Amino acid sequence: WTWEGALAAFVLFRLFDMTKPWPLRNLERLHGGIGIVADDLGAGVYAGIALRVVLLVAGWFNLR
Repeated sequence: WTWEGALAAFVLFRLFDMTKPWPLRNLERLHGGIGIVADDLGAGVYAGIALRVVLLVAGWFNLR
């Protein structure tokens, strides 16, 4: 855990939360507050996966 990793996770979360790629846009349409929470959880999952991919690729090229 580093501050750079936390910042990257936050930026990726905000990116996915703002752009709402498929199927996050569909989750937002769920009834009531469930949709708001569901699309945030989905954005968090997308950000976690994207960050893992970035770290994996960085490890391949010894960029860490």
